[in-house]
Amino acid sequence: PEPPTAARASTGPQRGNHRLGAYVRMLEITNDFPPTMGGIENYIYSIVRRFKPDDVVVLTRLGGRPEEAAAVDATLSAQVRREPVRRLLPTHRVAEQALQLLNEQHFDIVHFASPLPLAALGPRLHRETGVPYAVSVHGGEFVAGVRLARPVIERALGDAAVALPVSSFTESAVRRLLGHPPPTVLVPPGVDTDQFAPGVAPAFSGGGPVILTVCRLIRRKGPATLIA
Repeated sequence: PEPPTAARASTGPQRGNHRLGAYVRMLEITNDFPPTMGGIENYIYSIVRRFKPDDVVVLTRLGGRPEEAAAVDATLSAQVRREPVRRLLPTHRVAEQALQLLNEQHFDIVHFASPLPLAALGPRLHRETGVPYAVSVHGGEFVAGVRLARPVIERALGDAAVALPVSSFTESAVRRLLGHPPPTVLVPPGVDTDQFAPGVAPAFSGGGPVILTVCRLIRRKGPATLIA
């Protein structure tokens, strides 16, 4: 996917006058990042890869063997700070690490890849630095999270500048399941049209189009609509 806005090196206003317009400098805080494989991991990696290197810093976990993490980071020009833990949690230590980055460098916004668990840091980071934060929201993870930990999610999203659901299903769930949802902007995953483009029809298709869809066979992902 493309980032929500075009990005470039940010030399603009400092804390207290954050630009949410044409250009932003972003601190990404996430557990969901390669070499761990998954849809959210790919989504966040794709966003980071499309920012200019000076405009994004990633705070994440090791996520695998050190050599695997190093191989991923070598594909990015952006700064990736990896903590040698299996999972980042919203602890005092992780909050202090994020605050150190926010105090040492200028950022326009903090982005959390999902509401749980790390977006629970958002209110404190915003309160202590004034830097706004945004939270991406993913369907099944969000619905299950609300059922299990509604107060935590409501606190995490309560001070967010914006929630960024990745589908219309998720957007409706945010509005339906939260009593006071934050401002919401739909940001669906994009498609790299250089990598994924129509090719020559295979012989077994009789010359017609062939569509490959990769997903779990559940209603909200829509495979029945495609099959029909």
